[in-house]
Amino acid sequence: SKVFTGQVIAELALRNQAKSDAEKLVKKASALIDEQDIWGALACLEKSVTLNPEHKLNRKAYEAMLYLIGRRSYAVKNYTVAAEHFTKMLISNPNSADGHNNLGNCYTRMGKLALARARYKKAIAIKPSHKKALTNLAVVCSALSENKEAISSFEKVVKLGKASAAVHNNLALLYVKTGKMEAAADSWRRALKVDPLCAPARKNLARLEGMKNAG
Repeated sequence: SKVFTGQVIAELALRNQAKSDAEKLVKKASALIDEQDIWGALACLEKSVTLNPEHKLNRKAYEAMLYLIGRRSYAVKNYTVAAEHFTKMLISNPNSADGHNNLGNCYTRMGKLALARARYKKAIAIKPSHKKALTNLAVVCSALSENKEAISSFEKVVKLGKASAAVHNNLALLYVKTGKMEAAADSWRRALKVDPLCAPARKNLARLEGMKNAG
């Protein structure tokens, strides 16, 4: 009984030490962030999560740092590094719709369209109203000649409201590809209603109406 009690005390001491060490690492990470050393801060936060995985705030800080580095790497076109950090973030938090969408963007830039499509779909499964993921899925499906799914995704964006002129224009082009000329004309009119200066929509609508008049 005494041996068992001793083991329990030893385990508790180790846990408390781990928590204390984790807290010190978080404080160090905060100081490093102030010094603009995001890589050093990430290393500290990663160690803190390993030492105290049950601490939710530490984990959120770790995920936020991974996300930040992913975004910064993407901004400078370092898509491989960005994808690596978004992947790590998703291992920690697999239910982040933004994380899946951003990883999908990395794959799109890397030319891995099938992987990108899978990530956009995951983001939408988590958050069906994720307009960026729906738009990105539509663009990728269009590039893969999956016009039916591309149209469906763009239509969902339109139904959510405040769709951009570009969304309406791209949806119209897909309608043309699938022989839906009236729907295409309506989409181009919507594009011009959103942005009267949208040159592609104005040009395409004029061309379509010219074809109708000629016919």
